[in-house]
Amino acid sequence: MIAANADRRHIVKALQMINTDATVATEVVIKDGSTVIWRGFAPATIAAVTQPSMVQVTFDPPLLGTRNTAMNAACITTSSQTYINVQGDSII
Repeated sequence: MIAANADRRHIVKALQMINTDATVATEVVIKDGSTVIWRGFAPATIAAVTQPSMVQVTFDPPLLGTRNTAMNAACITTSSQTYINVQGDSII
């Protein structure tokens, strides 16, 4: 989560996500406040012997948040084991 900050807008430039669950895939969303501004998919690993693959996403143009509003990443399926790393910035 990127917290709300007065008079600033948050920008998401890229993200990486990996789901280490063997059977449960999940949809991943980026929210600007409560509004979904991006949807992606983190596939299941398929089997314990399969190496999980990292999904890399670059936003060009970047996702731009609303002023003074928190941005969040969330998994729609609660039983997956998904890790998300987000890069971005904050502007006035």
